[in-house]
Amino acid sequence: MKKAKLSRATSMYFIGNILVRLSSFLLMPLYVNLLSTEQFGDYALVMAVYSVLNVIYQAGLLQGFTKYFFDQEYDQKRVVSTTFNALFILGLTLSILFVLLIKPLTSIFGFSLQLKPLFYFLAWLLLLDSLALFSLHLLKTKQLAKQAVLYSLITAVVNIVLNLVLLLVFKLGIIGILIAQGGANIVLLLLCLKWVNRGYTFSIDFALLKRLLVFSFPLMLAGVCGILMDVADRFIIDLYVDRSAVGIYSVAYKIGLVMSLFVVSFRTAYLPYFLDLRGKVQSGAESAQSFFGKLRRSFLLLILVMLLILGVVMLLVPYLFKLKLFGFTLFGEAYLPAVSIVPYILLAYLFNGLAAFFSIGPYISGKSRHFLISDAIGLGGNIILNLLLIPTYGMKGAAIATMLGFFMATLYLFIIFIKEINVIKA
Repeated sequence: MKKAKLSRATSMYFIGNILVRLSSFLLMPLYVNLLSTEQFGDYALVMAVYSVLNVIYQAGLLQGFTKYFFDQEYDQKRVVSTTFNALFILGLTLSILFVLLIKPLTSIFGFSLQLKPLFYFLAWLLLLDSLALFSLHLLKTKQLAKQAVLYSLITAVVNIVLNLVLLLVFKLGIIGILIAQGGANIVLLLLCLKWVNRGYTFSIDFALLKRLLVFSFPLMLAGVCGILMDVADRFIIDLYVDRSAVGIYSVAYKIGLVMSLFVVSFRTAYLPYFLDLRGKVQSGAESAQSFFGKLRRSFLLLILVMLLILGVVMLLVPYLFKLKLFGFTLFGEAYLPAVSIVPYILLAYLFNGLAAFFSIGPYISGKSRHFLISDAIGLGGNIILNLLLIPTYGMKGAAIATMLGFFMATLYLFIIFIKEINVIKA
């Protein structure tokens, strides 16, 4: 199967992610017209809990898988089988524990008893998601961008159809949104299953698993810190303002995700490409000069596209709240305060894009703890700034805190990147 070059793969992932996210964006009028700002706040907080737990379910193993998949010491089939089986066992164990602990967990996060049934469904959705995400990640690691994008688009269409049926016909509300996500991920898992099967055996290489866990555990902790940096502000807004403000703030994030789309697309293509290229430099199949030349061009492309996205979104976002489709506004007047928050969210994700570029440093060194340190710095700064700014500036204070938190995390990865690049040059 032919592999896509970095620029082509990034473009394919970016276009594919835009279309996938467009499907979510098309559902926004449905959500904001059926859910009040307070109900959307409930949904945002449920998804914040989901995001944190999703990182724990994955245990950093997707990143560890990427590293050892290209390691000449291991057969790729062993890496696939060990990772998939470990994710299944871990996910099943966590889901059982989650079900047993739902009552205290909902109390800790301040959810009402009416939302308790959502978490029973969420427990099994997390297990399904971890397996589906690994299966898609396998295609991306193999640099099969075309298949990965196609399957993602099919999944998005299924998600739209299920949302329309479950919300408009059966009027299931938030739980309908979650069921639609679960159904879409079943389709994704089935589509990717043939690629998993090609390298799968019912076995675990425990020596490999140990190395995977040693490399991946700091990444899991870093991932938790990274997600908390993204979602902790919602809980602090809920504490200092109200649940309705959480809903408005979350809509601003939905718009700001346009920048994140490109960042995720770039990272997806960037890491496998340059790790593979780095291996070729070590084997003598590629020159160091060529490696650094491609690295510089990738950085310039990243900066130019992110600045373009920043300008276009800031120009268009005021009009999104005036646009009507079939008599419905994309975002109701109640969500209008989100406009002033969007620029800070875009800048936060711009810094996250720079962090994605600099993240190759820890991969080259094999010291995954740098991701943990980076995200811990960002999270610490973010929470402190949120506690300082939200009581005075409300949602805008939260957005500024998030932007500065991402900047701090990026600055640390930049320092590590420079250090590792200088080692290669030497």
